[in-house]
Amino acid sequence: MNRIIARHINITEGKDRSKLGSIRAVSRIGSFGLMMGASIFMGFFLGSYIDRRLGTYPWFMMLFLVLFMSGAFVKFFQDAGLMSGDCRDKK
Repeated sequence: MNRIIARHINITEGKDRSKLGSIRAVSRIGSFGLMMGASIFMGFFLGSYIDRRLGTYPWFMMLFLVLFMSGAFVKFFQDAGLMSGDCRDKK
């Protein structure tokens, strides 16, 4: 346990900042898959619920799928812009 804490302190103090930057980049990119999966799940079930209540199947399901997925892509491109900004600041 002490080794893990010491390693964390070494990374955050600047001895191994490139590794920390790589970990952050991978976590931002990896979160896209989770975000896209969650948006598909929520868009499908919210749209299906509204369609069942109003009897309009499949229109609201498709609408919410497109809206939630486009929101996930917007968030991805915002994160990609942050990552490119981080790279520009280092040069």
